[in-house]
Amino acid sequence: MKFSLIDEPWILAQRVNGEVTQVSLLDLVRYAHELRAIVGQPATQEFAILRLVLAVLHAATRGPTTDSWSDMWRCDRLPVDAVGAYLDRYRERFDLLHPRAPFYQVAGLQTAKDEVFGLERLIADVPTGPRLFTGRSGEALRQISFGEAARWLVHAQAFDVSGIKSGAVGDSRVKKGKGYPIGTGFAGSLGGVFADGDTVRETL
Repeated sequence: MKFSLIDEPWILAQRVNGEVTQVSLLDLVRYAHELRAIVGQPATQEFAILRLVLAVLHAATRGPTTDSWSDMWRCDRLPVDAVGAYLDRYRERFDLLHPRAPFYQVAGLQTAKDEVFGLERLIADVPTGPRLFTGRSGEALRQISFGEAARWLVHAQAFDVSGIKSGAVGDSRVKKGKGYPIGTGFAGSLGGVFADGDTVRETL
């Protein structure tokens, strides 16, 4: 099985007419001038995905200089050919289900007891204890689409909470089956402020 974030729709985006749709990573860049914003549920998802897309844009244009960034600002569209070429070079790394290098994951990661946990470990607005203040429960916590899983994975890498977690096999820091805190995801210490343009192209 494959789920390519380059080609498969997974990013929630709002068109300029207000309609919300799902687009692939490449289509977000291709139609950025026609899209109003990336939509996050919660809003921190928007920031996490925006950072990912911005990193791809920087890498595709080889970390643009001030002049080339100014040139890009004056263009009507983002450099989709350059982004497409970059993504093709690293296509395997953008497969959510790749057997050896799944996107933003470690293949074969497991605890000593080979435990499996529910989606509340991935979905940030669902508590692991009593579910008093959440709009998601029951069937909505048993299964999600690959697209939603990708959004939450990007969010977890950016904002995952600190604390004691299940210890992974091979992690030298594990004591008695537990992994001890190393801090929040990187965006958790940033706050998350960005200039919001009229379109995704302007925002990027």
